Amino acid sequence: MLAHALDYAGLEAVGTAGDGAAGIDLFKSAAPDLTLLDIRMPGMDGREVLAEIRAANPDAYVLMVSVSKDLESISQSMYRGAQDFIRKDRPMERIVKRLQGHAERFRAGDLSTIAERVAGNLSDTED
Repeated sequence: MLAHALDYAGLEAVGTAGDGAAGIDLFKSAAPDLTLLDIRMPGMDGREVLAEIRAANPDAYVLMVSVSKDLESISQSMYRGAQDFIRKDRPMERIVKRLQGHAERFRAGDLSTIAERVAGNLSDTED
């Protein structure tokens, strides 16, 4: 499904990994512009992989994906530096639009994480 969403969004997948360790290896060898990580995967989960990716490249643009609505997983992903969290069970059009938006942000050089954007929005409301 995500492969179709990437295709519809005009983005090219450089590969897929079957588990967390393979995901880290793929990230290091392919150096993708955007990385999609499922929170749940065999071996290391996506949050652990995210931490490894951040250690390898603090400027990596990482989108967490899942059908999970687990707030702890989402908040841990935010804390560990994900740019966003995308639910895979949303309509294809919505996923495509989100992917396109993130591709535009990346191309514009906006590497801010979701936590940084939320904190910025909160500080905008202070007097």
